Amino acid sequence: MGRIVGLEEGMSREFLDLIEIMQFTERVSARIHGVTEEDEIFRVLKEEFRKSGKYSMSVSVLTEDKKELRVLVTSAPSERLEEGERVTGLQLGDFKIDLDRSEIYRRVVRGGETLKVRVSDIIDELLPPSLSSSVSKILGYEGKFTILTPLRKYGEIIGVFAMSSTHLAEYFIPSVQALAHHLSTALELAEECTLRRRAEEELRRQADLLRRAFDSMSDAVFILDSKVPPTILECNKAASIIFGYDKEEMVGRTTALLHVDEEALREFQSLLYPAVEAGHLPFHLPEFRMRRKDGSIFPSEHLMTELLDDQGERVGWVSIVRDLTERKRTEEELRIKEKAIESSINAIAFADLEGNLIYVNPSFLKMWGYESEEEVIGRAAVEFWQMREEAEEVVKALFEEGGWRGELVAVRRDGSTFDAQVSASMIRDEAGNPLCIMASFLDITERKRAEEALRESEEKYRALFENANDAIFIADVETGIILDVNRAAERLMGRSREELIGMHQSQLHPAEKMEYYKERFRRHIQLGRAADFEAEIVRKDGTVVPVYISASVLTLHGKRVILGLFRDITRLKKYEEGLATLHIHATELNQARSLEEICRITLDAMERSLGFELAGFLLLEGNLLRIVDTRGYPSSLSPPFEGLSLDGPGVTVKAARTGKSVLVPDTRREEIYVGVDFGVLSELAVPVKMGDEVLAVLNVESTRPNAFDEQDQVLLEILASHTASAMVNLRYFNELERLVEERTKRLREAERLAAIGQLAAILGHDLRNPLAVIKNSVFYLKMKLGEGVDPKVRKHLEIIDREVDTTNNIINNLLDAVRRKPPVLQERDVNEIVLEALQNCSELGKLKKVEVRTRLGEIPPVKVDPDQIKRVFVNLICNAAEAMPEGGVLEISTGMRDGFIEVSFRDTGVGISEENLKRLFTPFFTTKPKGLGLGLTACKNLVENHGGSIKVESKLGEGSTFTVTLPVEMEDGGDGPGPSAQEKGGYV
Repeated sequence: MGRIVGLEEGMSREFLDLIEIMQFTERVSARIHGVTEEDEIFRVLKEEFRKSGKYSMSVSVLTEDKKELRVLVTSAPSERLEEGERVTGLQLGDFKIDLDRSEIYRRVVRGGETLKVRVSDIIDELLPPSLSSSVSKILGYEGKFTILTPLRKYGEIIGVFAMSSTHLAEYFIPSVQALAHHLSTALELAEECTLRRRAEEELRRQADLLRRAFDSMSDAVFILDSKVPPTILECNKAASIIFGYDKEEMVGRTTALLHVDEEALREFQSLLYPAVEAGHLPFHLPEFRMRRKDGSIFPSEHLMTELLDDQGERVGWVSIVRDLTERKRTEEELRIKEKAIESSINAIAFADLEGNLIYVNPSFLKMWGYESEEEVIGRAAVEFWQMREEAEEVVKALFEEGGWRGELVAVRRDGSTFDAQVSASMIRDEAGNPLCIMASFLDITERKRAEEALRESEEKYRALFENANDAIFIADVETGIILDVNRAAERLMGRSREELIGMHQSQLHPAEKMEYYKERFRRHIQLGRAADFEAEIVRKDGTVVPVYISASVLTLHGKRVILGLFRDITRLKKYEEGLATLHIHATELNQARSLEEICRITLDAMERSLGFELAGFLLLEGNLLRIVDTRGYPSSLSPPFEGLSLDGPGVTVKAARTGKSVLVPDTRREEIYVGVDFGVLSELAVPVKMGDEVLAVLNVESTRPNAFDEQDQVLLEILASHTASAMVNLRYFNELERLVEERTKRLREAERLAAIGQLAAILGHDLRNPLAVIKNSVFYLKMKLGEGVDPKVRKHLEIIDREVDTTNNIINNLLDAVRRKPPVLQERDVNEIVLEALQNCSELGKLKKVEVRTRLGEIPPVKVDPDQIKRVFVNLICNAAEAMPEGGVLEISTGMRDGFIEVSFRDTGVGISEENLKRLFTPFFTTKPKGLGLGLTACKNLVENHGGSIKVESKLGEGSTFTVTLPVEMEDGGDGPGPSAQEKGGYV
């Protein structure tokens, strides 16, 4: 009998286990149902199995080659996995199962079977015998069963779901299969959700890319509807830049806004629509005239194509407009340059990189004796010279050094020769790659004859030699020893004639470059031709001076010598460095974002390009020059002036007043000079101008007389133009930042009101019906009960009736605050509407303690929506009464001002604080214990619907005055002439 009881108890336990596992798998299925991320699904699985304390599971998925299973997730405790990994040296948490080695898993994956097996049998298949028993023991799988069932996705087996079981596993199989099926369904849903999210992200990314591409285009792009003329639906940033309008000024307007006039619009349409009818799309118009916001007319190129719907019907246009102003200017410059080349008295020729002529001007043909280009184009340039080898050397020098200047003997068409001075250079592209060769030629036959005459006249030669401004050196061709020099050479080298005569010509140059110059002169002598190049010489005091050398080989007194003319180009180099500094200055100024930064960069550039003892940056503010920054003044002293009046004297004042540069070589001789005791003897002031507007003045001073010259003035004027552009750009940049901030604020407010609008629509619909029922019921009860009703009952009915009206008013305020209902216009006397509003407020009992004074002036009837305007007046009257809880005076006045009707409501109430005054018209802002804070927002919207405005003046403790302004004339539909958007609704 005891054995039977034990058997029954065992069967009961196993039955309970079966019930428990069914409930467990159903709970897990419910947990993963609706989860849309794969990682979260597996996390829930692991969490539920670990919480159970009784069951375990693993999920293995096929690798890409479908030859292995990889353990993706397991509920086995991490400490056991770590212990197993330590003992076996295997990564059990990411273990891979070879299907060719495991018959059990192969049957499940490839045969689609669901199997009940011992865990130890699986481990024996996968691990060596020496490890299998240890792993089973460590993981707690000894003597345990598991159910393996296929895991599918979209009907295809993708892996195996394994769940621990008892020896009655065959009864658990349906529950495990059901859980595996739910897991498969959840994974399919997660994959679909992931794909959908990726698709949505890609759509957003593509939309963002399209918007960026749209706004990054340098041409103006417009999206237009299909009307005639079309309305602008969208445009890019370039459209605003090219036409000068803000985007908001163009969107919603027709393209007539952008045309010169109606006639130009009709002309454009007469070209477009016939082309469309003929199927010539996209429509291309190479050149047309358009108008900017400032009224200026510019040349433009147009490309238009249709926007079609799914049925192929035209729904609009895409119009691309290119500003041709710069291209026209460039073409004009090219025409001028071509004309200059054509009309040049110098012979000019271009050759390709092979040395063949590709262009010659008329002077070239005349100089060489040819009649047409066809006789010379395509021929080798070296054919036109007596010494072909010399010409080839010139071409070689062009490729090596980029330029060449000298003399060659040319051969005319008739065989006669003439001496030509050649200036040739290699033309390169922006990357430095050679494109072609350009050369200019001058017939120097007469000059050569003059040189010969000079050589024959020693007396004339000596006079010219000694009095030349350029330094002249004469050296022996064979030895390079200096034979003679002029006075300018003595001054240049800082040595006497006696010291220079007898030196080797290479000793004039820096020691480290002597060998280079020796080799250069040797080649020059070998060729026997003139050479022009830049070099450096060393003065006696060690100063290195840049010079331009023009050297030629000639015969003097029967002896061949080198005649070298050396010109000091120190100031030219300084000027070139100044230009380079200005280029850097312009680049840095492009990044400047504050006036202080512009001042610093400008003064740095002035110091690098000019050099000075004292300098200043003065900003023009009205009639006053204010010093912003200075350089060079003693640190113990402040800038010498806080400000200079344009009505007074001074060099900087004159520059600012006249808009012209002022150069004072010697302040001791200049009456307008005004300065402090810094020993200033020369000054240069240049205005910073944009157009005719003077923005600032750049000023440099020196303790040396004649410290600045016209080159310095030119450099400083260029620098000033860069600075002016930066200051104007800074102005535009600040304005742009302000506009962006304002637009962002308006967008957020619009989003906020849109959400409120949805709520208002729901409340308006769902609350008004029951309120109407209550209102009707009260009316019915009053009528039914009659005059004999109990006073308390009648009082409560009146309370209900009044509160229903209050609730209706709140709903109306809410709706008016978030939507703009077009006014239904009627011609009415505003004074009558004021009196009606007072009557309504009086009936509501709002004016019991208030003394109302009216001053209604003579005003013309106007078109308004009487219900909307009365609601505004009622709101303002009730607000005024509530601001005077202990009583007071409400004065209402009407009148005309500047073509508008003004209605003022002045109370003697508590007033409004400055902080609250700024937020008064903000939706949901209120200082009252009751109400939503929408009354004034609704009033503002209703008044603006009529093209009017509402303003408030208030001081805490002294009352408030609300003024409503309405236009006398207004078009049907509202938004008639009235104050600007900035003036609508505000405080004073």
